[in-house]
Amino acid sequence: HLEAGDVFGHLSLIFSESRCATVTSQTNCELWKLGRSELMQFLMADPQLFMECKTVLNKARAQWLPSCPVKLWKVPLLTSIGLPKTFYNQLVAWLTPKVVDSTSCVTQSGSSDVFVMCLTKGTIMDAKTQSKITAPHVVGLPEVLTGQPYWAITYKAITMCEMWCATPQVLLRQIKQAGCLSQIDNEAFHNNLLSKYFLMHKPYV
Repeated sequence: HLEAGDVFGHLSLIFSESRCATVTSQTNCELWKLGRSELMQFLMADPQLFMECKTVLNKARAQWLPSCPVKLWKVPLLTSIGLPKTFYNQLVAWLTPKVVDSTSCVTQSGSSDVFVMCLTKGTIMDAKTQSKITAPHVVGLPEVLTGQPYWAITYKAITMCEMWCATPQVLLRQIKQAGCLSQIDNEAFHNNLLSKYFLMHKPYV
């Protein structure tokens, strides 16, 4: 329920999206309406403020996501590495939701902010090769499991994207608790993982 002082419709205006909710009044209401052109004229006068608004709203929207909608053990790259289904069941509870809007940078080449990202909605693109990745898909798994300290690829969102993320510390802790650390901590596994990763991306590069 919305009360006096609450707002609605701002996500559609700021992110240029279709309406995603129907709001009906339960009592007599007084409303103040602001059109998209007026709001955008105000925000675009200060680009930094505009980006800050989008960041805050995306963080709020991420918290509205009920749970990871994708069965992780069915995502191709995750399936190919052969970890038990129980591992993925446990990992879901530790994933953090994230929402980014179109044209936003998802990963930055050279950045040390490496994480595993399960893309559950939307499409991202390799900024260099223009190859597209559409949900469901996992990004960052080879980097984390092979201990790479930096992102090698810059990915940009080309649609609004929903994703579920885990830091290297969280992922490796869950692997250890599942008793699978010895299975993935060896050169043969790393080579197998990387070969499958590049094979899956071969059509795009």
